[in-house]
Amino acid sequence: MPQAAPPGCPAGQLLTVTPMAAVAVCRAIEQTCGAVCGIKWCNDVVLDGKKLCGILTESSLRPDGGAEWLVVGIGVNVAQTAFPPDIAGMAASLAMQGYSVSPDALAEVLLEQLTAMRQALPHPQAWREEYRRRCVNLGRPVQVLRGDASRQAAALDVDQQFGLTVRYENGEPTEIAVVLSGKALTVDPREVETYLTGLLQLPVQAR
Repeated sequence: MPQAAPPGCPAGQLLTVTPMAAVAVCRAIEQTCGAVCGIKWCNDVVLDGKKLCGILTESSLRPDGGAEWLVVGIGVNVAQTAFPPDIAGMAASLAMQGYSVSPDALAEVLLEQLTAMRQALPHPQAWREEYRRRCVNLGRPVQVLRGDASRQAAALDVDQQFGLTVRYENGEPTEIAVVLSGKALTVDPREVETYLTGLLQLPVQAR
């Protein structure tokens, strides 16, 4: 299996691995079965409005901030025919949405895409543009949760580090913040019950 990031990869590039992996998953799925997926910021791959794949990235940093190691965990729902009642309304599988694909074939193409992702880490512009096109949050309302406080916002754009740019609805002047980590779920404007967790508005510093 190819490494998601080369040893010593700068911490700034590590921030882009998870969203770029989401693009790799979308490409692999589309190539193997034709399903066109979206990305719910920052790391959920969705199909027909439901979660198809989750991605979790873990790493260990060197004292200089470079990567000692990095692991990307990817779980794609391929052949499930049903889900437990508590998640049935929000989870999808390729089979349930009418697509047929061999898990082995999908894994092979996904590894090819992850290899391409690794090579693109220093210059991810094309991947970022594709991420932006696939991001289902943009132009939609979200609610930002930090501690016990929540604020309504509009998701505007994806920045150079794949952070989500939001505009808070707090009057004039309008405040714009870049969310570097967390979870953003698109909501219906009439029913704002979604939360963006783990909000960081400052750059992540290596420990």
